[in-house]
Amino acid sequence: GVAAVNVHGSSMLKYHRFDEPVPITGREAFDHPGRRLMPNGILSGALHTLGYFSTDVCLGSPPRKYDLIVDTGSSITAVPCSSCRQCGEHVCGSHGRFDVASSRTAQMVKCPQTPVPSLRCESCPSNQCGYSVHYTEGSVIRGQVVTDLAHFTRASHVRGVKRTDNVSVRVFFGCQTLETGMFQRQRADGILGLQASKSKGKVPSMLSALVGQQRAPNAFSLCLSDASGIFLMGGSPVSQARQNTLVVPFERGARALFSLRLRELRVELKSNSSQTHLRFQHLGGFSAAQLHPTIVDSGTTFVYASTPVWRTLLTTIRPYISNPEIGSRLCAVMTSSQLDALPRFQMIFGDRDLRTALPLTISPRQYMVEFPRVAAKLPAGSRHYCVGIFDNRAGGTVVGASIMRHRETIFDLSAETITFVDADCERITPHTSYLANPFAFAPCVQNYSRSPPRFLSPRATRLRSIPTRLSRSTSRNSLRTLHPKRGEHSLV
Repeated sequence: GVAAVNVHGSSMLKYHRFDEPVPITGREAFDHPGRRLMPNGILSGALHTLGYFSTDVCLGSPPRKYDLIVDTGSSITAVPCSSCRQCGEHVCGSHGRFDVASSRTAQMVKCPQTPVPSLRCESCPSNQCGYSVHYTEGSVIRGQVVTDLAHFTRASHVRGVKRTDNVSVRVFFGCQTLETGMFQRQRADGILGLQASKSKGKVPSMLSALVGQQRAPNAFSLCLSDASGIFLMGGSPVSQARQNTLVVPFERGARALFSLRLRELRVELKSNSSQTHLRFQHLGGFSAAQLHPTIVDSGTTFVYASTPVWRTLLTTIRPYISNPEIGSRLCAVMTSSQLDALPRFQMIFGDRDLRTALPLTISPRQYMVEFPRVAAKLPAGSRHYCVGIFDNRAGGTVVGASIMRHRETIFDLSAETITFVDADCERITPHTSYLANPFAFAPCVQNYSRSPPRFLSPRATRLRSIPTRLSRSTSRNSLRTLHPKRGEHSLV
């Protein structure tokens, strides 16, 4: 895999690419199209190829580094436990798994009396607070909830001078004693969930810890490029209007927290004459059910759409591709100029009045994906691309990380909005982010805080979980449609 140099502490996201050539004849090559994030607050990699992003998170005293997938479609943060007998070989190695006895600030969480009201134990074996999570692609994780310190840096400006402070915050996370499926096979150590859950088992997110203990704003942002990116939490979204900024409200009453109301799709009108402005026309005649639900999921790499929407998008793109390969997947060898000549699309968000529509433009470099060919020599200046839009059957729309590229995407839980703002995600830093004074995960060094946070009693704690939009009555089957490849569908 390719990892970017960490120039901003651990705020940078890293990208891990599958370096082996991918055979694309046959369905199996696309059954799990790359869909994850990895360690550091820093992102690195190349989303135009198969792979996933992750960020390094430092936990404990002394701090130990874990490589976690940042996932807005999951609700729990979890790492492998030293006592795990069914965990995979991850970045941390078997000797680097989390050990409560090795951290002087770590404690197992006991039940039924839990330390914070927002924490609910699924089970209580030997009075230990247990959890389990089932993911729609078949993976299962299970273990006990623990509490320890997570280490952050905070970027700020004081009288015009940039400064960075170290902060340690007490957080709750899962210590895995069982992994199956993709969780067991992946290189990433675990997952960092930012979704919320009202199901039986519930663990407060790291963002909620910053909100409760540091009085941080309830917001976070992701900025992804092809080769790197950044993940920030607890900053204040910049309020002043900027060019190429789109603010979309959460859909009211939606089952998943980061859901938007998608009203319409449009396609670029191509013309031989030179145009100063792009023009778009209505695409399809899709019903609300065919577009709904629409979720923004950083843990999904690509775009997923219901069957009629998926077919229409591929049918629209096909005439612009010279010599497409035979098969159900739309692939071709293309030059950079041929790639840029493909049509742009717009996703129209907002209420029923399309005169106040909120358009999000999607370029060919966001919906096309580079798939290396097996034992094939390509013409100079050409690469092998496939359309990175996949069939979600009747499951609605998933806005994955590919559409979030070349933008800073700000999730504001207080305002209940998602903001898309054009940004240079290869050069962005915590000081230049549109999230002001944010927190980022710190690199693993000693002496973060002279007086680390104590294990707070239920009355003393200010920890609170992020507000959820998952219905109490939501079933496992209905949540399967929300996160088609990796998404969590229960915490039973």
